[in-house]
Amino acid sequence: TKGSRVQNKISQTLKDLKLEAGKAYSIKLVVGIETVKIDVTVEPWDTTEAAQDVDLPYNPGEGSGGTTPGGGGDIAYTMAADATADDNGKLICTEGHIHAYGEDAECTADRVAMIAYVGSESDCTHGLAIALEDVSSNELTCNNSGNNNDGKTAAEWCSAWNTSKAVTGGTWRLPSIKDWQYIIDCGAGGSYSNIPQNSMGYSELASKLSTAGGIALQKHHWSSTQFDGNNDYNSYFVDNISTAYLGFSGSNESGLVRACLVF
Repeated sequence: TKGSRVQNKISQTLKDLKLEAGKAYSIKLVVGIETVKIDVTVEPWDTTEAAQDVDLPYNPGEGSGGTTPGGGGDIAYTMAADATADDNGKLICTEGHIHAYGEDAECTADRVAMIAYVGSESDCTHGLAIALEDVSSNELTCNNSGNNNDGKTAAEWCSAWNTSKAVTGGTWRLPSIKDWQYIIDCGAGGSYSNIPQNSMGYSELASKLSTAGGIALQKHHWSSTQFDGNNDYNSYFVDNISTAYLGFSGSNESGLVRACLVF
């Protein structure tokens, strides 16, 4: 387990230090991922020769940032709820931890979303993250009429991930048109409209999504916002990955579906 691996590393480190038997030490180990710190207190141990090969006892303290429950020795990770604007472009795993791409090998939970907005302006408590992939490789209708929909609406496809790809501290949903604007802007400071009929620069999100290992958005993607009683907004991402056009079409038309994670 993750905790036992950390414990073994700490025990070996303490042995390598050749500390004087019978004394107590307070040692702080800085783990080279994120800014995790673990406080370790070494208690006096048996000084007999037979006792020299046993693991040394220790009591791990709390690390910086949010902590992951699960017993002594677990690394403390920053949780999504503690994200700042500087975390835009970083990944969220199913445990709710924030990770830089390719780092934090101690956490083996799947990375499923990329932070695209930190704030509370889009019906979220702390921010929004975009899924790294579409909920289906097939195009779906926004309502449940499509041949590939399996009787589910686009919104229901997204909410189903709250079971199949549940994230601690987060909720999957079909992005609203407001969500899409904040996600596409990706912290670049753009303006927002309740009824957008214009294009938005997509390069910031495209660059960060690519760096994070996500699949690019290049076709129509549904939103949950209705234009009128018969239409739902459909976010269109053109193939040159530089401009996103926010338009609308009938809910029985086909489009791709990308969930967003609200945290």
